[in-house]
Amino acid sequence: LMCEEMGSQRQWVFDAKSATGGASGAYKARREVLSGRRTLDSLQMFELDNQFERERVDVARRVFYALLLVGRTLVGNAMQMWLQASFLALSFGYLGEEASYKTIIGIALSGTQILVRCATVSSKIGLIGLPFVGLNLFVMSWAVAKVYFAYACEDHVWGIATGCVKMHPA
Repeated sequence: LMCEEMGSQRQWVFDAKSATGGASGAYKARREVLSGRRTLDSLQMFELDNQFERERVDVARRVFYALLLVGRTLVGNAMQMWLQASFLALSFGYLGEEASYKTIIGIALSGTQILVRCATVSSKIGLIGLPFVGLNLFVMSWAVAKVYFAYACEDHVWGIATGCVKMHPA
């Protein structure tokens, strides 16, 4: 959080801009925009920011959040959730009731973390993160379906392409 704030502060610079009057010149220009004597586009040259640094920070922010969605959320949380659901399904007959509940609670916590991270990051990264969010939600939905069908299927195993799987020969 602190590094994110430090990165966003780098776009602002102190520059007296004697040609434009510095901060007081920027204030006067804003007032002229409000009164209609100056266009909003002409106000940009009075602002105390570094456009190059702003773009560099924005690109770094987008890359960081895309890696966060892929690395931490997809690989770290969504795949873990899917593996926990597979474990529950494959060991359903061997687990006790308490162990099954603990596994389901772990799956629910992973799902909550996925939803929170996807909501937080998607608001910061914009449309670029939409495919990553969709992939995370797909894997999460798949894991939730595996948990549901662990109780619904006769042999407790389910696959997307196969449906309920018969584990024991008939």
